[in-house]
Amino acid sequence: KVLDAEDVTTFGIVIRKQQSHTKADLDAEKTLKPITSDPHDDHFQNLMLDEIQDNVLGDLCDPNGKFGNLIVKASPTQQAGVHAPCPHYTDAHKCNADPGCEWHSASDACNDSPCIAHCDETSCVKDTANLCRWNGTDCWKETKCAYTDKTDCVSSPDLCVWDSNGVCVEPPCTPNKNQADCEADKDGCAWVTQGTATVCVVEPCSSAYQAVCVSDPACKWDYPLCGNTTQLQCMDKGCAQFGTK
Repeated sequence: KVLDAEDVTTFGIVIRKQQSHTKADLDAEKTLKPITSDPHDDHFQNLMLDEIQDNVLGDLCDPNGKFGNLIVKASPTQQAGVHAPCPHYTDAHKCNADPGCEWHSASDACNDSPCIAHCDETSCVKDTANLCRWNGTDCWKETKCAYTDKTDCVSSPDLCVWDSNGVCVEPPCTPNKNQADCEADKDGCAWVTQGTATVCVVEPCSSAYQAVCVSDPACKWDYPLCGNTTQLQCMDKGCAQFGTK
């Protein structure tokens, strides 16, 4: 009860020497299992020694594992656990959708957001460069496109995109906060000056996403007149070699 009051999740493991369960193993389970968190079956395992690596140690960071499912937060909208360890993400969009992570294109890796290093509201809200936001107890990166509904996602004023994995993500290029990451981004990005700020934007009329494409009045989403492809793509409205098919 003390641990529950402190919001501590308690797991239990009985480690036995052989395949069969001895009386000592069963007695240990009877004693240990009731003091694990509810539901007890989800927070307890009775394993042989050589099963620990695969079923416990290798499972802790896997959102599909028995214990990992309770420890790892597979998405920003999932309530159980904490956010997934950032290196767990190999996709830039999924990485940036996690409020605790950010993608670095230059190193092609997902790293911790600087926001999670802030332990108090004052330092958190001052970190506007990293888009940090205080949620009342913790500091997280602001996620502009944390929609779970496709209609809400694509109609967002932030030009959010519903990707092929069924996840609402920020438009390409915008999450990059420095020139190196911007120019290394595989979405075709450019580091440009807009007013007094330098930002990362999609190269004109090169976005692979319709919403981002048509937001630029110089671009259109259409079929190419030339070439063998019948796939819609973003193109310059004034480009002579393209037309409506």
